[in-house]
Amino acid sequence: MYAEIKKKGKPHFFNHLLNRIVLLIVITFLPILIVMICVVGFALVKASDQIQEASKRELDVVMNQIETSILTANDEMDEFVLEYLSELSTAGRNEEITAYRMIGDLGKILQKTDLPGIVYLYDRNDERTYMKFQKLSDSLLEIEKMKKEINDFEADYTLLLFADSEFVVKTYSYHNYLIGFGFDFSLSLKEDLLNFLQEGNEIFCKIDDKVYSLDGNELKIANLTWDSCREVNIKHSSTVWEGAQIPLAVSVRSKSIQAWQLVPSIYWLFLIGAVIGVLAVPFFWWALKKEILHPLDTIQKAMREIQEDHLDYRIVDYSIQDSSEMIYLYESFNVMAAEVEKSREKDVQMLRTQLDNLRLQVNPHMLLNSLNMIYSLAQTKNYVCIQEYALHLVDYFRYVLRKNDDMVPMKQELKFLESYIQMMKIRFPGTFTCVYNLEDHCEEALIPPLLIQNFVENAMKYALVPGKTIEIFINVRKENDRLLISICDTGKGIRPEILEAIERGEPYIDKMGNKHIGIWNCIRRVEVFFGENPDMNISSVREQGTQVWLNLPFREGGSVNETFDRG
Repeated sequence: MYAEIKKKGKPHFFNHLLNRIVLLIVITFLPILIVMICVVGFALVKASDQIQEASKRELDVVMNQIETSILTANDEMDEFVLEYLSELSTAGRNEEITAYRMIGDLGKILQKTDLPGIVYLYDRNDERTYMKFQKLSDSLLEIEKMKKEINDFEADYTLLLFADSEFVVKTYSYHNYLIGFGFDFSLSLKEDLLNFLQEGNEIFCKIDDKVYSLDGNELKIANLTWDSCREVNIKHSSTVWEGAQIPLAVSVRSKSIQAWQLVPSIYWLFLIGAVIGVLAVPFFWWALKKEILHPLDTIQKAMREIQEDHLDYRIVDYSIQDSSEMIYLYESFNVMAAEVEKSREKDVQMLRTQLDNLRLQVNPHMLLNSLNMIYSLAQTKNYVCIQEYALHLVDYFRYVLRKNDDMVPMKQELKFLESYIQMMKIRFPGTFTCVYNLEDHCEEALIPPLLIQNFVENAMKYALVPGKTIEIFINVRKENDRLLISICDTGKGIRPEILEAIERGEPYIDKMGNKHIGIWNCIRRVEVFFGENPDMNISSVREQGTQVWLNLPFREGGSVNETFDRG
């Protein structure tokens, strides 16, 4: 079977189990994990973005309310100015009752904002300040301090410190009065951005071009630029609100990990699972090789040893740490190998018996023919030929009847063949010529005994043409690790029915019922001694000759059989 597979050519890349598993991992397992990581990563980013958007909406709601209140106060102040423009701008119109009425109306403006803050009215003529408070302490000391700060300031929007609180103040300056409003910015932020502060975020404010940080209950000058306060990077994420109509901006900066912590746990579980899956690929590959691929490779190697006719090979390098299934396969292989070895021994023994039977068939026939030949030579008193024939006959029977039936070196087989040819030349003079070529390094190559002699004998018995000298050519050479033998003749050729029986691997039975087992026996012995590795081809054309090609594994050895001596 293995020889047939090798004849089909080198296995395709995807026919190997290892390559198939790698391909399976590459096109299925890894892409699924990578897609899963990408999808979960996208979901995490999306969830983080949604959390950021929720924070942005919450900040927008809070700050838009503050901005709306400030803009409401601003609009109301514009209407107030229009109503009291004459009192604010005309000289000599300052009256205390007017100031009380004006501060009363300013207080109503403050109530509409619902902000913790103040409104104030400063009379430039008598240098008196009128103030209204909302949601603030009315300490007299702090009030006087606030009055002084306000009286000294004339601007649009600015940040002033009163009573350890920061007020965003807007002032309107006229000929008779200085009016304005302010709200406690730090208190408003602390109340409205309480959720952000509890999460450990940093809050930065920009009023005009100055940047402040909210630390506890106080606004402090920040040592950062506004761009850095609103920057988004791997460490921080920022949620920014900027006033559309007032010079005010707020940035809530949080650590990036805080946003990730708010992502639903299920996303993290999926991501961790996918990452663990990717990281587990090397371990999975190692376990796969150890538990499956390496044992399969061990079994495959053992099968190749058996196929190469190393029948004594057994799997021994395994331990109890191997899986029970693989141990079972190892032990089953060893049992199978032992059975194959026993079967091969039985086949060899059977073939030896068949060889013995062949000898029993050949020897009497050969002996009778030889005695007749000696008798004929004696009648003609050709004593030289009798002596030569008798010596070759002794060599012939010594080789055929030897006790050792193992393979023999090529030089010993050819030496025996030479004795046989000389006998046949005496019996059939002028009917054939035999030439053989043996490469030097093929002399010790081992072959089954009587292998070449059988084909030469068939050529001399069945291929002879009356009145014609046939030629027999024997060539032995080595090519790589193979022994190539060819036996060709120019005789009558093999009859088609005999050739068909040979191709079927069966003995030929003639019309008389006689079984011809010579070539069949050679084929069987070659298969037993060489396993499935040998290759034998026979081609023949009637009246043109026969060609036999043997392609055998090259096995080298010494003269393991009895030597040819005539002593």
